[in-house]
Amino acid sequence: MMNSIEIERQTKKINIAFCFDGNLWMQAGVAIASLLHHSKDKCSYHIYCVVSEDINQIHRSELENIMRAQDPESSIIFLEANHDFDQSYFDKFTVAIYYRLMLPQLLPHLDKIIYSDVDVIFCNDMGEADQIDLGDHLIAGVKDTFNLSKAERRKKRKWKPLDDRQYLCSGFLIMNLKALRNQNLYNSWIELSKNTAFNYPDQDVLNYTCRGRKLSIHLKYSFIPMGQKNYDKCLGENIFLRQEYGEAINKPTILHYAGLKPWNNAVPLGELWWKYAKITPFFDIFILQRTAPFATLEKNFYLFHFIPLLREKIEGNKIKYYLFRFIPFCKIKSKILK
Repeated sequence: MMNSIEIERQTKKINIAFCFDGNLWMQAGVAIASLLHHSKDKCSYHIYCVVSEDINQIHRSELENIMRAQDPESSIIFLEANHDFDQSYFDKFTVAIYYRLMLPQLLPHLDKIIYSDVDVIFCNDMGEADQIDLGDHLIAGVKDTFNLSKAERRKKRKWKPLDDRQYLCSGFLIMNLKALRNQNLYNSWIELSKNTAFNYPDQDVLNYTCRGRKLSIHLKYSFIPMGQKNYDKCLGENIFLRQEYGEAINKPTILHYAGLKPWNNAVPLGELWWKYAKITPFFDIFILQRTAPFATLEKNFYLFHFIPLLREKIEGNKIKYYLFRFIPFCKIKSKILK
């Protein structure tokens, strides 16, 4: 016979948010599939997706179908991203990194939300995370390895106020939406996001504006499979305790594929990502994208329609330009998401 806590856990719907544009909408489907797969008979969710204009009805229907197949008791709600951060600095990323900062504005009826990046898989349900008491804290998250005293991030940082040894990763957050609204931080976020000195803009904005009111939570909520070398250093500097690290590596709640992505590369524990990709309708597409060689496209530009002036060559995510078709002129990378 179930006790009252078990009954409440089964019936309560947990609020969780994902934010993405057309670059990672299928990866969002994998994250949602893994979330719901591990929550069967435990809890259901209100899944809020902050999306860009290029997430059309076909995309939305595909994600809704994934939800219904895994947990028809859950719901998925699409929220249109606003344009408040269109003038923000996002370097090699896209403006979608700022969508998480819109949550206090887009969800005025909620006091708290769990947020997750989409380059993850869930290995457990969010019942325990939902019970974390934020108290007076504005956000809760896992300490980033950038807290290392000799981390390249800290060496190269152009904006020093962030070096507080309590720097949190923004890939998984529990956000105190009510307190964030009460602090009127939203307009500050918009202005600060234009600062070109930030290395990881959205993450830096959050860490700076929430300083002194950040709660550090267990490493298991954002364990990076490729982070072994940095984790060893973190243990040496007591950023993470050995017991915490042992629990995270043996029984992670979330695997966060920061850096190299399993859909493009061979990465540690990447096979687990593929396990959940297989239960989505996108599996064959991921396989084709992974196995097919990068296409090489060329386009020539002429002066007066006959004098060769410039050649554009696209290889994967690199675009190369050649003056007079043969002299290397410049090389750029297309925009990518974190």
